[in-house]
Amino acid sequence: MTTLAKPSGRMARARAPGTEPKSASGAERRSPGRLPTAVVLTGTDPATIKGGIATAVAGYHHALIQCDLFGGLIPTFQAGSASGKWLPWVRALPALRRTIDRLNREGKAAVVYGHAGPRFSLLRESLTLLWARANGARTMLQLHTPYMDRYMNKRWVRSLLHIAFLPVDQVTVLSPWWQRRLTEGGFPGTIVIPNPLSAQLEAMAHRTLARADSGPKVTDAEDPVVILAMARLTSGKGIQTAVEALAHLPERFVLDIAGDGPELRNLQDLARKIGVVDRTRFLGWISGTEKDRRLSEADIFCAPSKADAFSMSMIEALCHGLPVVTVRSRAIADLVKDGETGYVVEIDDSKAVAQAILALAQPSVRADMGRAAASWVLNELSGKVVGRRIEQAALAVLEDA
Repeated sequence: MTTLAKPSGRMARARAPGTEPKSASGAERRSPGRLPTAVVLTGTDPATIKGGIATAVAGYHHALIQCDLFGGLIPTFQAGSASGKWLPWVRALPALRRTIDRLNREGKAAVVYGHAGPRFSLLRESLTLLWARANGARTMLQLHTPYMDRYMNKRWVRSLLHIAFLPVDQVTVLSPWWQRRLTEGGFPGTIVIPNPLSAQLEAMAHRTLARADSGPKVTDAEDPVVILAMARLTSGKGIQTAVEALAHLPERFVLDIAGDGPELRNLQDLARKIGVVDRTRFLGWISGTEKDRRLSEADIFCAPSKADAFSMSMIEALCHGLPVVTVRSRAIADLVKDGETGYVVEIDDSKAVAQAILALAQPSVRADMGRAAASWVLNELSGKVVGRRIEQAALAVLEDA
């Protein structure tokens, strides 16, 4: 692989594919001649209630702890107020310098790992990593925004991205689809680090597998089948498709919609217009124990979104053992194995979504897919698995220093 930028701003030397550095054990990271590695996270405050990046950062925190790499977590953004866009960032800069100095005193090599969304988030993290480099740390940048697909189509935006990436030793993306997309756009050398499970989600996936050993839930043929859709209610999230699909399903199928946003009124009007309002429940934004309860009570997760880079709500559903019905958009095929952990259909096709949901009507089918879903997330996204990927990338940027 290649790193995108050396300290001088030039492209880093290339590595042949398949020759990425192997993960070092804790002893190897502390061997003579090599300083122990410590990774400092920057990005959205994981205490923020709403937002996929906040959920993701909690997973990276868990992964670093699992692999004895955690060097600190410094929020640069907090949702909920206008001041949260920049005030935490201003406070983060001196905190980051103190953290790097502390790690240096402890004899550790600091790698600052920024997590960026679109627009101002990307600018904030680029400036944060520039500051980190000025204070002697190496840097990595994780891209979380689905807008990156759109950015690749505009030459002037790509030029700005090249500038934004100058302080970055290694750009990381969430899945192989995003890696291919950035390569096509003129950004070779990215590496894949998927969002890891938080400690809570990892525990849930283990509980799901333990329950699966006792067999599928016993249900009556006329019991309701609960479909859960969980997203910010905006046009790109595809919730309209889920509502329209309900009109093609038998009466015992009901749809729970968890989320809020500007499309709420339009979705309520649509449910009334097509005659499914009695089978559609708008739950509002849910979190914490309420979200866990809804996921545990649901039978199927419906996520027909075309606006996600790496759907954390989908990952949460897989951890709870829910088969996922989704659409063929961007990196979705990297998350849902069609016919194994759910079904993937074409975008904006409500009849195809309905047919996929009908294929999951039998509890035994849902149980088999749910077991496969929980196994997949543990094998691919557990803290130790993703932590080793982060470790490999961190060691590579230190070796290239």
